[in-house]
Amino acid sequence: MAVFGRRLALFLGGLITALVMIDQFISTPVSEMSRLQNLMNERQVYNEDAKNSRNLNIKTIEEIQPTTVASTLTTRHVKRTSYPLTLMSAYLINNPSICKSDSNLNFLFIVHTSTDHFKRRRAIRETWGNTNIFRNISFRVAFFFGLTSDKKIQIMLENESTVYGDIIQGQFIDSYRNLTHKGVLTYRWISEFCSNVEMVVKVDDDMFVNVFNLLEYYLPLYQKASRKIMCHLRPKGTSPIMREKSKWKVHANQFKNMTHYPVPYCNGYFVLISADIIRPMYKASYLTPFFWVDDVYLYGLLPAKIGKVEFTSITANLTLHQETGMKCYTGNTTCKYLASYAEKQGYMESMWFAALKMYRTIAKNFVSQELL
Repeated sequence: MAVFGRRLALFLGGLITALVMIDQFISTPVSEMSRLQNLMNERQVYNEDAKNSRNLNIKTIEEIQPTTVASTLTTRHVKRTSYPLTLMSAYLINNPSICKSDSNLNFLFIVHTSTDHFKRRRAIRETWGNTNIFRNISFRVAFFFGLTSDKKIQIMLENESTVYGDIIQGQFIDSYRNLTHKGVLTYRWISEFCSNVEMVVKVDDDMFVNVFNLLEYYLPLYQKASRKIMCHLRPKGTSPIMREKSKWKVHANQFKNMTHYPVPYCNGYFVLISADIIRPMYKASYLTPFFWVDDVYLYGLLPAKIGKVEFTSITANLTLHQETGMKCYTGNTTCKYLASYAEKQGYMESMWFAALKMYRTIAKNFVSQELL
């Protein structure tokens, strides 16, 4: 009888488990099953189209430390994963129509910002990112950030979205170590909602962009460009992997037995990207385990994964010294800087008006005469 009882218990336990699994399968929303199927399709398509990829000895999923993020604003918890959280997660705030009003955009500014940087976003909207004052050129600006635990800031962000319609919020905690999630979200968003753009300009919210220099020299280069990236370039094998305690410390299991990064990559404060590689890089992130140093992942590992991407260094035309940038724009000779750090209060506006004056000959073709 004891043996019979144990067998009966095992049978009943198995039956209950099977019923629970069937119930979960039946109750799974069609949309969720569709998203999972789409993910599998994306991986299959990418695997079939990976002839250009190179073997970089990148560590396997088991060797990468997983990342965990839980939303403090919703009841949904993001599961542990070794791939970017933003591959398929829902947008908390989205403005999908940013690019739809123009069938052929010249360029799109992707601005990495933080939830509480309201003043920086306003400064950009009122200066070089003010799409309302430009003519004979078509571009858009989109601001990207993650989650905040401050309910008041969240309400302000929702109001900001209503007023300006140019912000996108993803399902990840907005923090320094989550910038890779933010970058993958931008690649995904462009792939889904802004595929009609010729050139993508990724920029941080504390950078001033000399739009007139961009229009005069760089846009013509990118209108027919393919598989190109221009930036403050870090050549392959020249940037040390920080193992000691520091802001950029990398775990010993990542890039194991390596002392320098095995790919060229960009310092991400200002990057020009030809639009044709945005979607391939997004698809490549399905197969590239998460790495928290965003510059290496977004502008190094992903371009290397898709292969045959040409890097061009424009380091000499960028500056992270805002006093140097201010002096250059307010000087007597044409300033060479395409972008300059401008974090100090009022510097964004001052550089903008200085550039309007300095590039007056070019600017008169693109902005209202009242501004010159």
